[in-house]
Amino acid sequence: MTDKLCEIVEAMYNLPPMPAVAARVLEMLQSPDSSAESLAGLIACDPILAGRLLSMANSAFYGVRNEVSTLSRAVVILGEEALRSLVLTVSLKSLGSDPSPIHKRLWEDAVGCALGGQLVARTFSSSNAEEAFLAGLFRHIGKLVMNDFDPSKYERLLALVDAGEADAESLEKEWFHFPHAMISAAVLEKWQFNPTYIQAILHHDHLDFSPGVYPAAYRLAATVNVADSLCRALGIGQVQADTELRLSQVPGALSLGIPYGQMKKMLSELEVIFRENTSVFFD
Repeated sequence: MTDKLCEIVEAMYNLPPMPAVAARVLEMLQSPDSSAESLAGLIACDPILAGRLLSMANSAFYGVRNEVSTLSRAVVILGEEALRSLVLTVSLKSLGSDPSPIHKRLWEDAVGCALGGQLVARTFSSSNAEEAFLAGLFRHIGKLVMNDFDPSKYERLLALVDAGEADAESLEKEWFHFPHAMISAAVLEKWQFNPTYIQAILHHDHLDFSPGVYPAAYRLAATVNVADSLCRALGIGQVQADTELRLSQVPGALSLGIPYGQMKKMLSELEVIFRENTSVFFD
């Protein structure tokens, strides 16, 4: 993505800044002088983030046996990568001016693909699992921006797409000037994500770029594409499950060489993982 295009998207949509506490936590994570205590002190300034940190540290998602009662202990339990994912997850959940049904649907879609991306990455070593989690989480942040910018128009767009009367990407370009992937990539660039994420998010729908140019981004995009397909087949973040989706023929499965049997196995696994982690990600 060029700087000029980022400026155009920013000017049109006033792309959301990363929440202040989250930005400071991520900055502190990059410092060699940071400690569990200093991170805990900063996280304590954000009650929602602090509560979510303790909730996740005590969840089955992280497999901790003994109750975690302090923020500093929770920081140690989760580790740097998981803490980064948590901070960004809470940041995404805080976006949007209204907890509408559409916002809840988009949040379900984000969580489902994040968990799916992590599953695919761990199963096939296609990407770093935490990177796949974050890429899945943020791949549709552009849709949140559209919904926040004009909720009634975006609701009409979804209605037409759900009814099979319009193609989502074509209507996004017509009504919102950019496809959601481009807006998502612009947000990630504003939030100073590395180029691997930005390229993966930009191309995750079609894998329409050369694997030889950005190999890590291509594999991450393929991982997210598979996770996205699993969510659609399960109906996670959708109006209904896509029972006719040919899982082994989606671009990511073809790229990673995942046969139908393994796609079906992951489908069952993701259904269980999503259900078991409802209490972690949903209030």
